[in-house]
Amino acid sequence: MLAILKRELKNYYTSVFAYVYYALFYAMAGVFFAMNCMDTYSTQFGYHVLQYVFYVIVVILPFCTMKLFALERKYGTDQLLFTAPVSSISVLMGKFLATVVFTFVPVVGSVIYPIIISMYGTISLRCLLSAYIGFSLVVLLLLAIGLFVSTLTTNTVLVVVISYAIYAFILMGKVIEGIATSRTAYHIIGQVSIYNKLNDMFSGIVRSGDIIYLLALTVMFVLLAWIALECRRQNVWKMIGMGAFVVLSSVFVSGVAFRYTKVYDFTAEQLLVFSDQTKEIVGKIDKPTDIYYIGEESIANATLVEFLNAYEDLNDNITVHYKDISTDIDFFNAYLAGYYEVNETSLVVVCGDRYIYLDAADYYDVVQKISNSEEVYLKLEEQLTSAIYYTNSEEFIELTMLIGHSESYLNSDFENMLSLSNYEIEELDLPSEMTKLEKTISDDCQNIMIYTPQTDYTEDEIGELEKFLERGGNLYVVLDTLNEDLPNVYSFLKEYGLDVQSGVVVERDESYYAYDTPYYLLPRIQDTEYTKNIMDNEFTIYSMTSKGILPNGSGNGYISTDLLMTSGTAFSKASDYENISEQSDEDVGGPFSIASCASNPDEGRILLFASDVFFNDQANDESSGANRKFFLEIMNQITGNKEVIWIDGKRVGDQKALYPYNSRGLVKIVIIGIVPFIILLFGIGLITMYRKNIVINLLHKKDDDEKNDEQQEEIEEQESEELQQDDESRKDERNF
Repeated sequence: MLAILKRELKNYYTSVFAYVYYALFYAMAGVFFAMNCMDTYSTQFGYHVLQYVFYVIVVILPFCTMKLFALERKYGTDQLLFTAPVSSISVLMGKFLATVVFTFVPVVGSVIYPIIISMYGTISLRCLLSAYIGFSLVVLLLLAIGLFVSTLTTNTVLVVVISYAIYAFILMGKVIEGIATSRTAYHIIGQVSIYNKLNDMFSGIVRSGDIIYLLALTVMFVLLAWIALECRRQNVWKMIGMGAFVVLSSVFVSGVAFRYTKVYDFTAEQLLVFSDQTKEIVGKIDKPTDIYYIGEESIANATLVEFLNAYEDLNDNITVHYKDISTDIDFFNAYLAGYYEVNETSLVVVCGDRYIYLDAADYYDVVQKISNSEEVYLKLEEQLTSAIYYTNSEEFIELTMLIGHSESYLNSDFENMLSLSNYEIEELDLPSEMTKLEKTISDDCQNIMIYTPQTDYTEDEIGELEKFLERGGNLYVVLDTLNEDLPNVYSFLKEYGLDVQSGVVVERDESYYAYDTPYYLLPRIQDTEYTKNIMDNEFTIYSMTSKGILPNGSGNGYISTDLLMTSGTAFSKASDYENISEQSDEDVGGPFSIASCASNPDEGRILLFASDVFFNDQANDESSGANRKFFLEIMNQITGNKEVIWIDGKRVGDQKALYPYNSRGLVKIVIIGIVPFIILLFGIGLITMYRKNIVINLLHKKDDDEKNDEQQEEIEEQESEELQQDDESRKDERNF
């Protein structure tokens, strides 16, 4: 086998084809590395480079495998191989291993790119290893398939065509899945799809069953190639039976591997590693709960599929389904008809009569920190765990939203956050209810929210709120920063120690505002009984524009506790907004509270946020979700909500490689142009030298043969002369 291996490698490396292949490989790898890694600062080499270079190898492989046996048989040189004192399996393995070595030499050399990345950033070795594992296993399988095809015919063109047809069939796995006519066929095709295995490993999902499956197929095709060779030398039916046994054995091994497969999380962020809170909450679910993925399973991301499968593994009561809402109208009408837009890959969690929709757009928090820098957090675990808990809960905290004064609608993300935290939201049209004879706000109502009213409350309505507080109710108020036309509301709040100032708070301490905008506030969290659970989180709160509340207020037996404070140099700008940074005589000086809670031990509480902008998407994203988490934590403290799910989002896509700007152009020229050119030049030079050496050796051999002939002639002439002299000497002796 070693002799065959050396012979095949010599044939490869004494042909121009080898160096054209290597030059093309590195040229394409350089292009994809420059476009997808250097220009985007990405460190995901496997996903952005190896995935595309794989297709370069797919194009080249049939030209490598066509001559393994087809070309040998075409010119009759295979007889020399099989009459040599080596077994046919040794010949087969020698050729196969030589092709493997030849094919993988540039792949091994491609590690230079991850090394370059690691010099200027942090690269995930787990994710890189996963990509190389999938890449290598599938290339080995394609080589084995090409080897088998090469043993079937002497027509090299036909070998190439058949190989391309098989490769195309393999790489069209997703298309074939999509046209499956039954669910069973779909699952079978998806399970055996080689393309799926490769794509999953590029995504960082490695399964033991997939590895065994790909290796089993590789061994199967190598053995089938050997059987095809032996069919010409042994009984055909015997070889066919052996081939059937090999195929059935491969199917059996693959089936066992799939049945007992184990999933390994090679993603850079360890996305399949769940928190202890998720394991505890989901593990205790005792009612059937369905998770519906909006979209077709055939095109679902492998990481998300395994993520959902992991939830199924946590509890047998959880079942995952995939729904195409374009065809399942009944499902859409039952759970999604009330939503303006339903995004692909979103989720619906259903338990009995309760359900909740998780929009895919809310899975991620994108936080712009500074110019050209952003942080992305995946919140899917927190949302899905909360949704499962919410739909399985039997007791809820009712939160009544007062409407009727042109209030703004709650931000959908904010409302969803409240629902996932076990709050059940109901609306109460206060002006309409005031016209009825029965009691306006029932005694069962414990929590009321007033969210950005645009018109003022009447005295009767204020009276209802006062009665609500007297019997121990909790009132949550969020003000529109720019609305000054609420005299009754402001007077009501002032009576309870919450004195809201006119205008907008402007900071003069640079550490208390952001982006060189003095009214874009960064208030400090105060150490209070309400904030004790979040003081250690080092939250950064972005309040943006806000009104100011005079600190340390009191009234009607209520004492206010300041939760978020500005600096002492802040002031409330009430007029002359063209000179926003200058304090006039009419402006009230700080410090101010941005959020306060007034409480009376014998009555209720008022939680006041002086800025509605505090809750919008931009401010919340800037704070990495801290704004809404801050509000929710205070609200939970007031309501006594103990079942709070607080799972940190996993930071994704933050691995960057910051290449020196001045040298990037030079690096691109080197890896795309110079390196492939050098490989070609080296190959041409090496082949030229090799062929010249052959010619020189032949010429030397010819000269040596001519010299040997001349020497032989001289020896023969000399021997002839000596014989002639001997004859003459004998004649003389006889005559004497």
